[in-house]
Amino acid sequence: MSISKGASKWIDFYRYKRIDHCVKELKQKGYKIVATTPHTKSCFLHELDITEKTALVFGNEAVGISKETLELADEFVTIPMVGFTESFNISVSVAICLYDITQRLRASNIDWRLSEQETIDVMLSWARKAVPASEALEKKFLEERG
Repeated sequence: MSISKGASKWIDFYRYKRIDHCVKELKQKGYKIVATTPHTKSCFLHELDITEKTALVFGNEAVGISKETLELADEFVTIPMVGFTESFNISVSVAICLYDITQRLRASNIDWRLSEQETIDVMLSWARKAVPASEALEKKFLEERG
């Protein structure tokens, strides 16, 4: 993906043709869907309950989040702003939300870290994307281990 520039090997992308398919899969995995919007009755970002698995949805600067997405969302969150503009651009919105949530998680007693197996799976995925001929190296490693 061109937007991710050099970071693409560190990001997992999942593409869906329809938003309802994405939301259904996320909900089956135990996520609540939280849409970021200044237009719907919502809580402020710092009030968002972070004790549950959460998928944040962001709209683009031009049209925001679709009506269908708003209808599928479980909750809504607003980033507090001062001034005349209605919203931040998407990269700023994502950065503010991730910073706020990760800071609150790190300061909490919530068990938010990946399990040992999840960590291994992520590291292997990254290695497979970053290392040329990783498939052959992985096969050799596994064969040597027995």
